[in-house]
This record gives sequence, C-alpha cells and structure tokens, in this order.
Amino acid sequence: MKDISELDYTANLMRVQWTKAGNFYNSFARTFVETRAAFGRGEYGSEWSFGRWLVSKVGLTEPFVGKMLMVFHRVLAEEDRQKLAAQMREQARLKRLAAEQKKAAVKLQRAERAAERAAAEAERQARQAQRKADARRAKDRERARARAAAKKAALIAAAAAASLENADELTRLAARIKAAEGRLEAGRKAWIADSLDLATALAAARGKFPDNIGFAGWLKRHDISYRSNTLAALINMGLYVELTRTALQATERRSYRLIWEHEIAPQLPAPSDSNDAITPESIDEKAEQRPEVH
Repeated sequence: MKDISELDYTANLMRVQWTKAGNFYNSFARTFVETRAAFGRGEYGSEWSFGRWLVSKVGLTEPFVGKMLMVFHRVLAEEDRQKLAAQMREQARLKRLAAEQKKAAVKLQRAERAAERAAAEAERQARQAQRKADARRAKDRERARARAAAKKAALIAAAAAASLENADELTRLAARIKAAEGRLEAGRKAWIADSLDLATALAAARGKFPDNIGFAGWLKRHDISYRSNTLAALINMGLYVELTRTALQATERRSYRLIWEHEIAPQLPAPSDSNDAITPESIDEKAEQRPEVH
C-alpha cells in the first residue's frame, strides 16, 4: 500500500492547474481522472477516499469539479471524457451494490434472531412438558402404592375376621387390634398421598395468579375454603414436596399448619430462605426463587 503523502506533489500540481484552468482544463482533467482511478483501485488503502483527499489536499469537491469539467467538455480529449463518465457510472454501481449488501445482511441477521427465538421457545416448551409428565408419573406412583397398601390391609383384615369364630375372647380381641392397625396404616398412606396431591395442586394454582386477590376469587368460585394459616401451610408444603413427604411419613400430627411450622420450615437452609414463605402474601415471590418441584 502506498503512502498518501506521495500525493502531496500531485495535490499542489492540481491546485496550480485549477488556478490556470482557462488554459489547462484538458491537462487537469487527465490528472483528475488518473488520480481518481488510482484511488478506485485501492492503491492508497481505505482510510482516504478520493473525495476526502480532493477536499483536504486540493481544496475542491468532486461534484463541483465534475460539473465544471462537463461544462468545458468540448476542450477535453475524447478518451478523458469517456474515462470520466465510466468512473461516475462505476461509482454509482458500487454505491448500489453496497446498499444491496447491507440490506441483505440486515435481513439475514433478522432471520437468524427469529430462528434463535423459535429454538429457545421450543426448548422451553419441551422442558415444561417433561416436568408435567414427571409430576403425573410421581402422582400415579403415590396412588398405586396407596392402593396396594389398602388392598393388603383389607386382606389382613379379612383373614383376621375369618379366624374370629374359632378363637377365644382374647384371640378375637388380638385379631381386632391387628385388623384395626392394618386399616390405620392403609389410611395413613392414603392420607400422605392425598395431602401431597392437595399441597402441590394449591401451590400450582397460586402460581397462576399475580396477586392474592385473584387467587382468593378463584378459590371462592370453586368453593374451596381453608383457614388462612392452613392455606399458607399447604401452599408452602407444595413448594417443598420431598421435605413434606418425609415429614408426613414421620409425624403424628394431622394439622397442616403445625406440621409446616414445627417439622418442615425449621429444616429450610436459612431464616432468609424460609421466613417469608409462611404467609400466603409471600407465595408469589417465593415461587420464582425456589427450584422446580417434580
């Protein structure tokens, strides 16, 4: 790449020629065309354009020079006039080409962004569908275990009842005790499964509403009624399914509020993570902070 300073002499020459334009239009036009052609071939790089150089070094603008040369075209040689016209046509063509390339690049960029958004949305929907499927399978397993436990308890109770006729009073009492224990165990497992289903359903429903007013209206329309502290406990339990399942399996309590306050909430990592989960007013904030429940 040539040094732009090499053209200082040419600039001075053109300035003098333009001053004496009345006698030297032909020679000026030849120098003008040849210098612009050198710029067009990229001999002086992209930092300087011919128009910028002409204004800075010669003190003239390209459009003005072109108009003046056209006025005095009769004094120009035929070859010079053809070169000048070709240069102007080429400049116009290059401008059109640059505009078309820019338009195509913008269109391609928009298409790429649209494709990225579509792919991200498809991935989000697939994850959501997978979470729902996992939740349904977990509920089905809980119900299946509860039904199996109930069936086993029923068989034990039936066998115990069949032996009552030939047993003495103490034997019959023992059989009654075992049958009652079996029924209680089956009922306990069903209670655990149903409690988990109730808690996760309430938590999911609360997450669909931006505020407590809309959620309360929805509960009223569907005739779902709980005390406020019980409702808060169930919703929070639905956000911590595994902790809730473990607590329900171990507890002797039947109050959801007491189970939440005394057996689940104390197990949360830190007070800052659990204190704001006790009341229904904070559920809409916690739902965005906690991990997804499966």
